[in-house]
Amino acid sequence: MRWILPVLLLTSCAKGSLPVDISKFAPRLSFQDVEVESIDFRGMDTQFVFAIDNPNPVGLSVASFTYDLDLGGNGFVDGDSADGLALPAGGTADFMLPVNIVFADVIALVSNLGDASEVPFSLQGEFGFQTPLGILKVPYQEEGMLPVLRAPKVQLQGVRVDSFRPLQNSAVLAVDIDVTSKGGNELSLRQFDYGLSLAGESVATGLVQELATVGAGETQTVTLPIELNLLGLGSSIVTAIRDKGPLQVGLTAGTTVGTPFGPLPFNVDEQASLRLQ
Repeated sequence: MRWILPVLLLTSCAKGSLPVDISKFAPRLSFQDVEVESIDFRGMDTQFVFAIDNPNPVGLSVASFTYDLDLGGNGFVDGDSADGLALPAGGTADFMLPVNIVFADVIALVSNLGDASEVPFSLQGEFGFQTPLGILKVPYQEEGMLPVLRAPKVQLQGVRVDSFRPLQNSAVLAVDIDVTSKGGNELSLRQFDYGLSLAGESVATGLVQELATVGAGETQTVTLPIELNLLGLGSSIVTAIRDKGPLQVGLTAGTTVGTPFGPLPFNVDEQASLRLQ
C-alpha cells in the first residue's frame, strides 16, 4: 500500500526520544531506496522511499511532518506539512516522497562541488503521529549521496580548408569541434545529426553514428569533413574560403548522449567567429 506525500524533497529513517508512557506507540521508520522517475541534463524527478511500520493494533495517522534538507553542507530547502495520511494497524506502509532536483541550482549552491558527479545530502525533521494518547513526535535523520548530471560541452574549435578547387566548383572543409565531459562521468555521443552554416547560410547537413566517447573531465577533438559545392554559396563565403579569411560559423545538432542513467537526448546550438586555416 502506498501514498505520496506532497513535499518537495526528503528521505529518511528515524528513531525518537519519547515519553515512556507512549513510546511503545512509536512507528518505526526505515529508508528504502531512491527511485529516479525521470532525468535529463536539466535535472531529475525522484521519489525517496521509506517504510513506516506501525506496531499498534489500531491505525495511526500522520498529523504533521517537517523537513530540513542540506546539500553539500548548504541549506537547500525546509518546510512543514500537515499530512493526515493513515497508517494501517499492525502493518507497514511504503511512503513515496517526491524529490525534484535542478542540477544548475545544486552546482550554484555547492561551491566546492567541482566536477563531482555526486553531492552529499543530509535530511532531518520530525513526523507527528496521531495516537490514542495524543500526538507522538518521531524525529528522523538520513544522509547519503545524490547524483549530479552535467551536460557535455560541444564547442566549435576551428575550420580548416582541406581543398579548394574553383575550376571544379568544390571545396572541402574540416570543422574541428571539442567535446568535453564536464562532470565525473564518461559520456558518449551517438546519432549526431548536424547542420552547418557559414555567414548565416546553411551549407551542409550530416549524420555521424558514433561521434565521440569522452572520459570523465576530458576533452576530445572531433573533425567533421564538409564537402561544399561553390556554385551554391554566396561570393563572400567563397572569398573567405579562398583567402582563408574570417567567417561566422554555426553548428546545430541533435544527438543522443550515453550516460550512467541511459541514453539521453541533447541539442547543440553553437556560433563562433573563426578564421579559416
